[in-house]
Amino acid sequence: MESLPQLRHTRYHPFVTSTRTPKSRQCKDFILNIRQRIPEPVKNLARRARTVFKRQLGGLHEVETLESHIAAVFERYRVEAVLDVGAHRGEYGRFLRHLGYRGPIISFEPVANHFSGLAQNSRTDPQWTAYQIALGERECSLDINVTSIEHFSSFLQPNAYSTDTFGRGPQVVRTERVQVRRLEDVLAEGGQSVLNRRLYLKMDTQGFDMNVLKGVGKCASQIVALQSEVSVKPLYDDAPLYLEAIESMRKMGFELTGLFPVSRDNHMRVIEFDCVMVRPD
Repeated sequence: MESLPQLRHTRYHPFVTSTRTPKSRQCKDFILNIRQRIPEPVKNLARRARTVFKRQLGGLHEVETLESHIAAVFERYRVEAVLDVGAHRGEYGRFLRHLGYRGPIISFEPVANHFSGLAQNSRTDPQWTAYQIALGERECSLDINVTSIEHFSSFLQPNAYSTDTFGRGPQVVRTERVQVRRLEDVLAEGGQSVLNRRLYLKMDTQGFDMNVLKGVGKCASQIVALQSEVSVKPLYDDAPLYLEAIESMRKMGFELTGLFPVSRDNHMRVIEFDCVMVRPD
């Protein structure tokens, strides 16, 4: 029997990567061709409908979705601004708008091609600011690996499990020198837009989230909740395991409220979770 393609499906940038079989590659190419023909307004309408449906579904007894969980966290912890780290082309910002959040979003994306999409998606939203930088432990310049499927782009090197699971998707096609800054320094320059705000920190940096947290500094007290993509089966060399990452965030004063699978492999093993944590009042 032909193996099934691996799925990597987040709520704000779903996609399917092919196994290395001709039939599945042809199917993927056909699907991508169809998706490219769909007008962007239609795609946005579909994304909004999916997000609203999942939020409503999460309101049912004994059913919880990431959408309903985030909505509840935003309400309970009175989130006033969102820091979107690893913003890619702005999928998470649009996800939040579809969820009903109307407050400030500050997005960070270092890769030039990705940032152009982010700038396009955020340009008509006066409450959405985008920076073409990466965040990390210290201010410097680093080479980032840009991959065949761009969502895998990372400062870290894809490992053997990554390529075995997702085929050519994580293959590095080029490197790009990008600016890295500390979150504390960027927020200090942001003035009144984030001063004394109750912040929600979302991180999706492909194995680099803990480095982002090391640059938070004194701003940690403003972060009332956070979301990090944590790895059960790491896709990159030197990426921390999920228990290590959760423990690091716990030591910063955050407590776990939810783990939501992002992707699985052909053995049904969870590869990554969206991890949501809060700083109790």
